[in-house]
Amino acid sequence: MSRRVRGIWIWLGASLCLFAAASVLTSIVTAINDEPLIAVKSGAADLGPPPVTFEGGQMKINQAAIAQMQKDNTPDKQPKLQLVAIYARQPTDELSQKTDIAYFSDHTGENATLSVTVPAGAQAKIVLTHLKDEKSCTVLRGDRFARPDSIVTGGQLPVRVRKYTQLIGRTYYLVDPGAPDSAFSVSCKLDNIFQHHTYTERTATFEFTDVVAGLGAFNYSGLAGALMGFAPLPRETVNFGGIDGADQFRFYGGYQDQKISSFESARALTPDQQVHVTWSDVNREQSRDLILILIGTLIGLGVGTAIEALRHLIDEPEGHASRRRR
Repeated sequence: MSRRVRGIWIWLGASLCLFAAASVLTSIVTAINDEPLIAVKSGAADLGPPPVTFEGGQMKINQAAIAQMQKDNTPDKQPKLQLVAIYARQPTDELSQKTDIAYFSDHTGENATLSVTVPAGAQAKIVLTHLKDEKSCTVLRGDRFARPDSIVTGGQLPVRVRKYTQLIGRTYYLVDPGAPDSAFSVSCKLDNIFQHHTYTERTATFEFTDVVAGLGAFNYSGLAGALMGFAPLPRETVNFGGIDGADQFRFYGGYQDQKISSFESARALTPDQQVHVTWSDVNREQSRDLILILIGTLIGLGVGTAIEALRHLIDEPEGHASRRRR
């Protein structure tokens, strides 16, 4: 292969590589996730062998089938839908207004924390999903040093977290701070539930459901027993302003309570309501702008190398041209 032909292929190869890199980056920043917010697989589900069968009038338990169902129903495989349900001894409208709920996380959804502040004199319990584990919650007095023993404890109060699971169904965590003698705040670490909508947009789903209503009391009898004497609040307001880099919130579900100062980043829910939250990630918008500049640079370099390849193709070698003139 002559030097001229080799040079043409080198320039063409460089041009194609630059255009390919620009194409990959373009597909990344323009990709759209069209999956539903709550993933539900279409078609018939493969449930495997039944856990209980009857042969000859006798019941037989398939331990392998039960083990498989338990394996397929772990918290990390459940829909990314964050339940926040607050129960109280006396669930009044006034208590609903004085109970603050705030959701915090970094822009990726990691290090998520839910904070619930309850006024003095109220006895409340909280049911959550997607909790990190049973040791992920802490409770602090509203005034950390209101009592002499707070010097030692830092205002931290004891809290009990219990886990409730079933072969089929979600995993619930009951957070029980007891009956503190002052206003208190419950803080729990949660798993990431964010989903990508576009390169710069995130979505998440939250719900407020009475988990022991109807068949729930039968399916989760232990949870129903622990909540005996408690009832869900008439409503709860969740503030999402603590998500790092979140801007331009859009809500589908719930309702806006303009009486609160942060109404633009909060939504109020009544029992058995959901809210789908979508927002723009400022951090990703900045990286997208840099990628767009890089894409333009790659295309410009690709055009330049393509022109150089065409120049080598069109121009005659100097030696061949001199021989023709003779």
